Amino acid sequence: MNVTQVMGQLRRYIDEDDATFVTDADLSTWLEMAYNEFREMVCETAPEIYMTQTDITLASSNEYDLANPPGAAIALLGPNAVARLYRLYRVAVSTSSSTPDTYIRAYANPALFSNSSFAWQDGYTLTGSKIKFSARSSGTVRLEYVTDSTVDWSKYGPADNEFIDDLTPFHSMIALLAAQYYQIADAATNAILDKQLVSRRQRLMSYLTQDRLPESSLYVESRPEDW
Repeated sequence: MNVTQVMGQLRRYIDEDDATFVTDADLSTWLEMAYNEFREMVCETAPEIYMTQTDITLASSNEYDLANPPGAAIALLGPNAVARLYRLYRVAVSTSSSTPDTYIRAYANPALFSNSSFAWQDGYTLTGSKIKFSARSSGTVRLEYVTDSTVDWSKYGPADNEFIDDLTPFHSMIALLAAQYYQIADAATNAILDKQLVSRRQRLMSYLTQDRLPESSLYVESRPEDW
């Protein structure tokens, strides 16, 4: 589905004729908020669906400011951000070659870097807009991260064809989630809509954990980089 189709579905769900009470701009805003919720659900289980990567360069430093990067590097946070970082997922550094080839551990607090009980290997943490590393180094570092959504929810005209993402079978959930914002504005509830949303949420989780990659459901995966 595209933005126009999801907008049409939302209009059918709420069945609101008063364009002064609910404007097209309201619907567009609700859909944008709903899609952010949808992405959060997906990222809880399968962040790699929205994951991208970029390389940064360290020059004998143990930190890198994503909002104010050195030189002509692209900012990933702050007012000038491009492909804004939502969640930092993995960090790889160069060891045996100039290409980042080794993932390092994520720590919750840079104070752990000086604690021998924890900092037994190279690591990083994200503090504000800065990535702090356990040791000074130089070279290329690869960041694998989830970006903010770039979907333009104002592209709902009949001729628009704004792409959402590859989870098309579950895009009805976006309209269902947006309809809940209408319920809040209307001070009303819709038990049928809410029941359908619960059902679709369960089906989405089943797809992400089992159906999308069937073999993955046979194994338990440890993800220390998320600790």
